[in-house]
Amino acid sequence: MGIKFNTGEIIPQSGIYQVIHTEHRLPHEVTLLRSNPFPTCAQCGHNVSFKLLRGVSVDSFAIILNAIPEITDSQRLAAAETQSLAAAAGEEDTEKAS
Repeated sequence: MGIKFNTGEIIPQSGIYQVIHTEHRLPHEVTLLRSNPFPTCAQCGHNVSFKLLRGVSVDSFAIILNAIPEITDSQRLAAAETQSLAAAAGEEDTEKAS
């Protein structure tokens, strides 16, 4: 059984941790980075414990949360056409309302 850590303590080593909630869900795994506090649970607050399953050593680390895909020419044309149709429909609605 490894050492258990609690919410608010500082994460001693980056790695994959097992998260044990008191009541509302089964244990699951999360990746956590050292020097940050162990997080709380949105539902059970501080009634969470963590156990290191697989530690990692990180010399340099970067997180990319999202990568916006490149838009192709055909996608640009389709978007422009959709905007033109929407603008034309808006003008028709304005004329009918007058």
